[in-house]
Amino acid sequence: GALPAGALFLVFNIYNRIDILILEHFKGSAAVGIYGLAYKIHDTLVLGAAFLMNAMFPLFSQKFSQGLRERKSLREYYQQTFDILLVSGTLLLIAIFLAAPLIVHLLAGNEFKESAVALRILIFATFVAFFNHLTGYSLIAFGKQKMSLMIALLALVFNVLANWIFIPLYSFKAAAVITFATEGLVLIFSTIVVARAIGIIPKVSNFTRTLKLIFRGEIFR
Repeated sequence: GALPAGALFLVFNIYNRIDILILEHFKGSAAVGIYGLAYKIHDTLVLGAAFLMNAMFPLFSQKFSQGLRERKSLREYYQQTFDILLVSGTLLLIAIFLAAPLIVHLLAGNEFKESAVALRILIFATFVAFFNHLTGYSLIAFGKQKMSLMIALLALVFNVLANWIFIPLYSFKAAAVITFATEGLVLIFSTIVVARAIGIIPKVSNFTRTLKLIFRGEIFR
């Protein structure tokens, strides 16, 4: 209902700020500037997955509401969406990892060159976050807001504790690695809940079939 959905939004807002606040507390504004630039790029890149899932959400919701007779097609749509995110996420990961120093230089100049290190770590978090958009939107479409909230709270607790322990030791690098680890934790638990809801764990090897459907104009049919 509305209450878990509102609480979920609040938790994500806290999650998106807490590492910056802890980093500023322990390491000051210079570290925040270095990490903040890389995180802003990460945050912007994740929007690609959000746009796709905004488009898929009504279809997922409709198929789920139609009951067991539509589960097979829902699983197919879920797999195809996973494949699109896998291919686009992999290409993005490779491109940003290789181009990170150039991107940082173009955006902020040489004084922020350490942001390239943070960005190269965070792009792995971006990759995982693509799939968390798939599971997250799906859980809401399947009426599993309470489970989403529980997963988000667990991730927030992990994120706060890990940042509080490791940022004093490793500064912005710790914040970046912990963002990646938190996204991984969310993906594991949300994938389990989706599997229980509709009976699918996506196959990584299926993407070539989906690419053929895209080229033939037969995707999501």
